[in-house]
Amino acid sequence: MRQQKQRRQLMLLMMIFVCVIGLILAILSMSTTTKKTSDSYYDLDAFGYKNGLMTFNDSNYSTQTGIDVSSHQGSIDWDAVKTSDISFAMIRCGYRGASEGALYEDSAFVSNIKAAKAAGLKVGVYWFSSAITVSEAKEEADYVLSLISDYDLDMPVAFDMERLEGQSSRIDNLTKSEKTNIANAFISRLKKKGYQTLVYGNTSWLSNDIQVKKINSDIWLASYSDTLKYKKAFTMWQYTQKGSVDGISGSVDIDLYIQKK
Repeated sequence: MRQQKQRRQLMLLMMIFVCVIGLILAILSMSTTTKKTSDSYYDLDAFGYKNGLMTFNDSNYSTQTGIDVSSHQGSIDWDAVKTSDISFAMIRCGYRGASEGALYEDSAFVSNIKAAKAAGLKVGVYWFSSAITVSEAKEEADYVLSLISDYDLDMPVAFDMERLEGQSSRIDNLTKSEKTNIANAFISRLKKKGYQTLVYGNTSWLSNDIQVKKINSDIWLASYSDTLKYKKAFTMWQYTQKGSVDGISGSVDIDLYIQKK
């Protein structure tokens, strides 16, 4: 009789144990299931469009919409840009020549940054790099610092290195490790001066040309599809090359800046 009672108690304990384990597993499953679509860093369902501009509705984040421009955009009516729900501009301050390696200031940099600030837009800058050594990256950073020294920036300084379509470049033979070290050398120089930074790249560049895990900066992603193939974290998304904004003739890149609250 006692043995039967003990067996019943043992069976009851086992049933309780199984139920508890099942409950724990269910809770863990719920807690690790996120709203992220297709294992993307962000919940893609939270992205949408309003008045032709991308939005991101997630209470954990704040967003700003901006454009990135250079001398290629020609003359810009910055007051008109300001009235188009654009809050910031990433302005090219300069570049290194892709073949000969000389440093150049963007011919429209000064006029763009002065007029954008006067119109009440937040401003950041980007630099197009063709550095092939860490020493050249530091040289570029120092040149950028000299270009922006007279201006208060509200947005980051971005490092942009990329392959040129249909054109050879002095960076073509760099290894993944070398490009990573070059980006970090530039970024480190700017951070030491108190600037926020971004490293720009499309999905292919960020996945195959640099070691993102070793990049000491936030990422500025270029991807023109609503279905993101890039699954890692990024802070700015250049989501179209074909944007239309008042004050700019022709197409312009439009960006969404995403910050954790």
